[in-house]
Amino acid sequence: MVSILIQIAIITSLIFQIPNGNEPIFYYYGITTPTIIENQTLSWAGSGSTNLGRIVLINCSNFTIRNNTISGGIGQNGETGLYCGDWGVPGSPGSPGGTGSGVYLRSSNNGVISDNIIFNNIGGRGGTGAGFGRGGPGGIGQGICLSSSTNITISNNTIFNNTGGQGGQSGFGAQGGQGGEGYGIYLSSSLGCNISKNTVSDNQGGQRGSAGPHGSYGIYGYGYGVYSCSSSTSEIHYNTFSGNKNGDATKGYGAYHDGSLGTISTTLNWWSHNSGPYHGTSNPTGIGDMVSDWVDYNPWLTSIITIVPSSGLIGTIITVNGQYFATQTEVSLSFGTHLTITTTQSSINGTFSATFIVPTQASGTKVITAIDSFGNLATTTFFILPQIQINPSSAVSGAQITIQGSGFSVQSVSISFGTSLTITTTQTNINGTFSCTFTVPAQPYGTKIITATDIFGNQATTTFFILPKIFQLHPSSGLANTSVTIEGSGFRVQGSVFIDFGTHLTITTTTSSANGTFSAIFIVPTQLPGTKIITATDSFGNFAVTTFILLPPTFLKIVPAYNLIAKNQEFDVDVGIEDVRNLKGAEVHLSFDSDVLQVLELTNGPFPSGDRGIIKGT
Repeated sequence: MVSILIQIAIITSLIFQIPNGNEPIFYYYGITTPTIIENQTLSWAGSGSTNLGRIVLINCSNFTIRNNTISGGIGQNGETGLYCGDWGVPGSPGSPGGTGSGVYLRSSNNGVISDNIIFNNIGGRGGTGAGFGRGGPGGIGQGICLSSSTNITISNNTIFNNTGGQGGQSGFGAQGGQGGEGYGIYLSSSLGCNISKNTVSDNQGGQRGSAGPHGSYGIYGYGYGVYSCSSSTSEIHYNTFSGNKNGDATKGYGAYHDGSLGTISTTLNWWSHNSGPYHGTSNPTGIGDMVSDWVDYNPWLTSIITIVPSSGLIGTIITVNGQYFATQTEVSLSFGTHLTITTTQSSINGTFSATFIVPTQASGTKVITAIDSFGNLATTTFFILPQIQINPSSAVSGAQITIQGSGFSVQSVSISFGTSLTITTTQTNINGTFSCTFTVPAQPYGTKIITATDIFGNQATTTFFILPKIFQLHPSSGLANTSVTIEGSGFRVQGSVFIDFGTHLTITTTTSSANGTFSAIFIVPTQLPGTKIITATDSFGNFAVTTFILLPPTFLKIVPAYNLIAKNQEFDVDVGIEDVRNLKGAEVHLSFDSDVLQVLELTNGPFPSGDRGIIKGT
């Protein structure tokens, strides 16, 4: 760590300042100890700032240039040509424009250039021709230049819009200067370099020089992604080459090699279209950037998409990541039968990321397709899983359940409940959804599995909880010594069930059936009249309650006797209630046998309440 700090101090002392600006040009000569240049922002510096680059290393090794933003390496403009004597003697051409570079290496080795953004480095304008002289050629504009350098790794950089300078205007009757070359990466006499995972796009040749009096325009400059001359054994893979073009906006070269020292390998690159790079003879149908002879480009990469997750339910959020698409263009995504589920924009690197929600469709494998505006297409698949939901999620036997499902095939669906293998069947709609109801059967207390299965075996499950219930009490009111039948369901299987009545904690015991049902008979004990709570509890503590109305003993006297009462004759009814301690404020109803009603032509109560009262009627 100490040695690194010392090295950084040395580097700082080697920074040269631009005379007319506040930004440094990093210029190193002969450094061989580990050196890092990082996190710098080098932007426009003004015309004529440099003819080498914003970061320059000569005779250096063991260096890293990373995470910088580098632009504004602008070549000096060429000078106007010189007149030679009288008007009749031809003048001289304009001088060439200077080179504008982002990163420039000469005679350097064992270095890394990674994760930088390098753009808008521009060649100088060619000088104007004098007399009959031609316009000077535009200067070179390049992102990264390697000259006589070895074992340099260039990776994960974004290199774009580096442009050759415009050619100079011609003199009288002469031709304008040729536009300068625009290079993303320039290799000259450099060996053993590894160029991978870069985006090299929209680097462009310079504009042609204009015509002077009676002159002609110059030639447009050429644009290149990677240009290699007198270089070999370089590996160029997994890069994106897109939109590199000549000065007139015609298709430029993604990769060019002059053939010296044999063929260079540029396989497994993305050439901006799934059809691959254009080569006049070996791939004439390729729509991507051009490649020259002596470039081994096959196989090439095509558009790909990946998704997370790869399966799920209706309503799942899917993230789609795409790579190797046309740069900065619209990408449309489709899902199964949903033709455009969302759109997004690709980046300058030809990548994108988008999310959408899985729509309602039938179960199974769905194709996800991404296609950009240039027709580059990639697909992958997502598997829709079935699901069910129920309402309510717990209840007693005999309750109604609504079950809804999605993600099934467009076929019949069978529903099972606990031990009931097919409690109902239903039919899905065209989107693989359904909704139906069924009655909770008599089954033991606890959690029951509900399963929905279509004929193709697509299956979803959920759970339902059966609660205990007393579903029958007969009669529900009466006097002491009344015989009462009690029935329940939803209890533990073949276990003891204890019946409590009011203050009588265990009035009887019974055993539940294999379905968790029971039936028992008990005699109402003598207790204070009123509402009594009846509780049925199994040996696991599961219980259900109901109520019984215990009536007080009463007597009824009619004077005169009902069979002696004439029609319209007034009579007295004497009602006696033996114990009213629990009946304060209660309502007393008198009921007469049918033969009494037939004689008296009366209807049943209610009548006023009281401890002991006389009720008169006619």
